[in-house]
Amino acid sequence: ETVLVADRSSRNIASGNIVPNLVKLAAPAVFFPIGALGAYLARVVSDVVAFVVFGVVLARHGHRFRPMLNRAAIRDMRQFSVGMYIASLFGSLPLMVVPIIILSRFGSKQSAYWAIAITIASLLYQLPGTVAQALLPEIASRPSDRKYLLRRSAALIAAMVIPVLGAAYVAAPFALALFGHTYAVGGLAT
Repeated sequence: ETVLVADRSSRNIASGNIVPNLVKLAAPAVFFPIGALGAYLARVVSDVVAFVVFGVVLARHGHRFRPMLNRAAIRDMRQFSVGMYIASLFGSLPLMVVPIIILSRFGSKQSAYWAIAITIASLLYQLPGTVAQALLPEIASRPSDRKYLLRRSAALIAAMVIPVLGAAYVAAPFALALFGHTYAVGGLAT
């Protein structure tokens, strides 16, 4: 998918995501009767399907897969990858730690309320991430316009996210009510 982002090929990303996302939706129902192994298989199968589908999409898009090693490129990528891994680890730390804290301090009921609320919030938080992801290939292809593109992206993110967060604040009781009255009451504080 990252290659398609770099190629500015959002149409191919959207069409390539259809089958893997359908598999992600269907896999739990298919594999959960197996038990704990089924949960693992549901995740792995959807990832394998996504890998195959995007491989086919990339091949049709004209990419050639030729294994080769370039020591200088590997060295640069290793440093960048380690830095990105550490940054993403620290960035995702709250999402990994907060459920444990909520579970241990407030119990499983509050943890369930929080899980639904954060799932809905995650949908909203994808908006700025999508704009930022689209910004990367633009900056790479037009480095002289970097400041302009960053300002424009920040304005676009603010213009999109502020109204959506306001609407989410107003619609939260109704959205949580879809999961049941107790979620609407218990999840609003979260």
